[in-house]
Amino acid sequence: MGPDGGTHQALEDIAQTRSLPGMTVLVPADFAQTRQAVLASLNTAGPVYIRFGRNPVPQVYDIEKPVICGRGNLLREGGDIVIVACGVMVAHALEARKILHEKGVEAAVIDMVSVKPLDGRLLMETTGSVAGIVTVEDHQVSGGMGGAVAEFMAVNRPLPMRILGVQNRFGESGTPGELMGLHGLSTGGIVSAAIDLARPRK
Repeated sequence: MGPDGGTHQALEDIAQTRSLPGMTVLVPADFAQTRQAVLASLNTAGPVYIRFGRNPVPQVYDIEKPVICGRGNLLREGGDIVIVACGVMVAHALEARKILHEKGVEAAVIDMVSVKPLDGRLLMETTGSVAGIVTVEDHQVSGGMGGAVAEFMAVNRPLPMRILGVQNRFGESGTPGELMGLHGLSTGGIVSAAIDLARPRK
């Protein structure tokens, strides 16, 4: 909610809700997935937190694609790097993948719509031979989806990571595009982080 300023920007809610015992946390990418997240919540035991905003976002999903708690979606395959995104950043991750392909870097893209429970199986299936993982979310880097991925990977398959998000600061006024750029959450920011991992500096 850029123009409304910091009082209308929830940048800590994933961290707060995923720390609660028994809580399911879903972060849909578009209208269609939000609808399916609500339907999934009706059949889920315990409380469910669904995170979404009100700004227009690109359509990523077909209206009938179901959301399954505990499952993410592999949207694109790639053997060099894995980009894990959630919410409004999924569309940016898909755009970044196109640019990376043109630069010779093949990136897999995961939509981690279910932040809790996290889809560890999908992470293990897609990270077997990659150089590293880039996570991207419009949330504080502390305790968010990137933190959840890092916690899982540290125990199961340690890999270099770049966690893109808000770096320990409060929200402020600006257009969504301006604020995304300010926090390195633009398509270009994702591309730079992925190239940095795929082609480490000597």
